[in-house]
Amino acid sequence: MRRRFGVLLLTAGAAVLVGCERDELLSVDPGRGPGQSAATVEVLVDAGQLEGWVDTIFSGFSRPSSATFMRVEDGTNDLQSRGLIRFSFIEDTVSAAGELSGALRFDSAQVILRVDTLRTELPEAGSTLQLRAVEQGWDSRSATWDYAVDTLGVREPWSTPGGALGAVLSEALLAEATDSLVFELGELSDSLIQLWNDTTQVNTGVAVVVADSGRLALQSPQLRYQLVPEATPDTSYTLSVFGTAGTFIFEPEPAPLASGVLRVGGVQGWRTFLEILLPDSLTVEGFPEKLALRGATVNRAEIVFSSLGPPDPPFAAEDAFNIFAYDVVDDFRVYGPKTPVGALVVESGATVSPDILEAGVTVSIGITTRLQRWAESSPGSSALLRIVMRAQPEAGTFGFWEFGTADADSAFVPRLRIVFTPPTEFAFP
Repeated sequence: MRRRFGVLLLTAGAAVLVGCERDELLSVDPGRGPGQSAATVEVLVDAGQLEGWVDTIFSGFSRPSSATFMRVEDGTNDLQSRGLIRFSFIEDTVSAAGELSGALRFDSAQVILRVDTLRTELPEAGSTLQLRAVEQGWDSRSATWDYAVDTLGVREPWSTPGGALGAVLSEALLAEATDSLVFELGELSDSLIQLWNDTTQVNTGVAVVVADSGRLALQSPQLRYQLVPEATPDTSYTLSVFGTAGTFIFEPEPAPLASGVLRVGGVQGWRTFLEILLPDSLTVEGFPEKLALRGATVNRAEIVFSSLGPPDPPFAAEDAFNIFAYDVVDDFRVYGPKTPVGALVVESGATVSPDILEAGVTVSIGITTRLQRWAESSPGSSALLRIVMRAQPEAGTFGFWEFGTADADSAFVPRLRIVFTPPTEFAFP
């Protein structure tokens, strides 16, 4: 019994000693508690206050041929615009009387386009539109008001600027913004379809032109026609085909960029590129020393852009669109618009709308995950943040939005907003 008691007493004493050591390790000065060195703060830094901030823009990531609409306008709003359409691979055989039969003739052809009523403006008397022949071959991806083809290796001007228009094939009055525009080809049906389906000739297609006044946004050009087969000339079959190539050409082009301007969106796919050299620490009002950003917990980070107001007509975005940011994986000052683009910054989405983007109104692009990833990286790792902002979808609107650059007037300079908790000054044992 005595031996057992002695052992228990020794064990208890050891426990007391260990307890004393832990108490000493965990004791802290009440004036240096963790709450004082881990306050969450917010900073808003002008681009000009950061040592490394570069912003620029590039265009050409989309073109009218990739737009979700075809804009046709007469010039009233300082813009002339015409649609170009080509129909190819037209079905010219059917199964009739148990056999495959070619076409005896084509009848009752119509060119039909859907009307985007939200983007269409008609005068009180309506708009007269013409479907006209085009007398020159054109490239849908590069055609402009002045050039039928404008590629890297070939540049061919139109014989007449604006599309080398030929004969009027059909005319239609759109008295109100209905959901479709129909051009009847009538007795020209057979000859036109035969011509468009002849692979030995250049298919120059047709143009859609406003003959008087109005602005229209058109979509989904379709050719619908009756095929009368040779095998059964007393019957006909209704067939249709969508346009195989389409674009619109316009003038004037946007004015050359002035300094202090960033652009996003538009039919030409304007994108804004940014490079920011992130500082290891920041000066925060109310704190005598800079607070560490490297190693901090980033609660919220965003780039705040200030709108310069709607661009001059007709290039102000007519509809709302979304802006998203993506990683840029190399130096855009070296590779320009061909700089590879990486992953989406998921939280970056923002909507710009003509109704709210007056001059001075701000738009915020979230970049929290990108700053947090850098803050967690090892000291000495790259502090360069490169992103690109683009519209989604691109070419979803004709016009674009403009924001101030780092060189803009102070009221429009972009800013970096960060809400963060600096790293604590000590760690638990």
